Amino acid sequence: MSGYKLFVGGRVILPQRILDDRCVLVKGRRIKAVGERSQVSAPSDAEVIDAEGDYISPGFVDIHVHGGAGSDFSDGTMEDLRNVTRYHAEGGVTSVVATTASMPTEQILKALEVIAEAESSSPDGSRVLGAHLEGPYLLQEKRGCHLEAQVRNPDPEEYNKFVERSQHIVSMTCSPDLPGAEEMIRALTVAGIVISAGHSNASYSLMMQAIEWGVTHTTHLYCAMSSFVTFSKPFVKRQGGIVEAILLDERLTTEVISDGIHLSPDMLTVPYKIKRPERVAIVSDAMRGAGMPDGEYTFGPRDGQRAIVKDRESRVATGEWLASSTFRLSEMVRVYRQLVEAPLHDIVRMASLTPATIINLADRLGSLERGKLADVILFDEDIAVKRVFIGGEEQGRE
Repeated sequence: MSGYKLFVGGRVILPQRILDDRCVLVKGRRIKAVGERSQVSAPSDAEVIDAEGDYISPGFVDIHVHGGAGSDFSDGTMEDLRNVTRYHAEGGVTSVVATTASMPTEQILKALEVIAEAESSSPDGSRVLGAHLEGPYLLQEKRGCHLEAQVRNPDPEEYNKFVERSQHIVSMTCSPDLPGAEEMIRALTVAGIVISAGHSNASYSLMMQAIEWGVTHTTHLYCAMSSFVTFSKPFVKRQGGIVEAILLDERLTTEVISDGIHLSPDMLTVPYKIKRPERVAIVSDAMRGAGMPDGEYTFGPRDGQRAIVKDRESRVATGEWLASSTFRLSEMVRVYRQLVEAPLHDIVRMASLTPATIINLADRLGSLERGKLADVILFDEDIAVKRVFIGGEEQGRE
């Protein structure tokens, strides 16, 4: 065989439009051409992938995902990591940023070791791009489902260990309103880590400062973040919070959890109309209870926050906060399409090219373009994923 694959018969989803009567030619691990069948030259022995009646889409890129199928990236074992990546690959996610929770330093470092090992190995499920550390430097009152005992202020002795491992850390969520946050954000930014503001009560004016320190992204819009902040001295007044900073400042990108549980249709529509799909990513924020029956699970490591999953909704055991989600990214795309009036190519972009752009990898993945990695998925009108190819290799088939 020549190592070529030719995807034909489906509707090709590009960042700006969807095209009928087009094909995608793959050579080895990369996309060779996208165009009309009569204009794309493929070897006679190329493997033909018939996508008749389906969409030919770029693979989804999930930049905020904790777990699924009973496992979590915070567990710190290769077995658990592979369990998560296989589960999400089945749902069309071709690349993940493995997200950890707030936990002891040694547990974070152990999880980083496993993530680093997975980065350099052949994909068994979704490709692992590196880690997203969600915490531990989060504001206590906005910690959400993160364990109270594991949320803390920045400590140079601790975060410098993360700086030393920055080649394996794609992004980090932290609260700009903590003591020492500026020094930490500047240090991590210099190390090449994407800094995301979240789990915070920061004011609009503080967010403007945080952007100067290096913050470029924001974690799960509306969730565990300030909208407006009230000051009582020298007199009572209000100003915007993180939400307003996101909506008004083009330097910030953001992400939404579109499971229909976290956010209402209007809350999903506002950032789409104001920020546009180029600056809003769809994420799963899935936890280990994704793909599992109703019951009790933990958010983060196995000794983490107790969470109850019922009817696809995950909440801490006390019921006061949501504890991540139980939806895969393909399901998020489906629900977003149901709740927001937006063309499918925009929605797919928000789950592929936009997240790749946010983490500075749009030159490699996120869209069906010549030279990019051949991450291709086929799904039907209901966004039911049928076939998944990562780097040109089909997943889930013998």
